[in-house]
Amino acid sequence: METCIDAPLVIKHSDTLYGLHLQYEKHVVYEELVRNSDRSVVSTQRLIETSRRDLFLRIQKEDITVMVPSKSHLANVRQGRIKVPIYKD
Repeated sequence: METCIDAPLVIKHSDTLYGLHLQYEKHVVYEELVRNSDRSVVSTQRLIETSRRDLFLRIQKEDITVMVPSKSHLANVRQGRIKVPIYKD
């Protein structure tokens, strides 16, 4: 499944381990927040895109929220749009 949607993006999933591959149209820095089902934050991590403009996250049993950074960092990213292919193991 592959789709292109506006950030922020919330992905909910079951016990199945997902590989979430994120690719921005431009090089940007963003943050991902990992939350428990009760919305408490498990971890906050700043992620920087690689030279190939992509990142790979392994996530399990939490809701993942991908937040784009402040608008000053999004000068070349149209509406903070991200391309999100989702692969199930």
